[in-house]
Amino acid sequence: MCFSATASFASCVPITGIGVATLVRARGRREWLLASLPLMFALHQFNEGFVWLALQADPPIGGLASWAFAYMLFA
Repeated sequence: MCFSATASFASCVPITGIGVATLVRARGRREWLLASLPLMFALHQFNEGFVWLALQADPPIGGLASWAFAYMLFA
C-alpha cells in the first residue's frame, strides 16, 4: 500500500478473503499456484505493515521486517 501500517493491515484482510476464495474455486493442483497469488500478496501487505511500524519506531528497528520485505519483492 505504501501509505501507512494501518492501510497495509486493512488491505490484508479483504485480500486474504479473496485468496481463500480463489483457492476454494481452484479445480486441481495445476491451478493452485495461480490461485495462491492473492494470498502471497496478502502476506506481503501484512509484512509491509510491520515494516511501517519498524520505520516509525524510535530508533528505527528495521531488522527482520525489512529483510523479509526485501525478500518478498515479487509483489
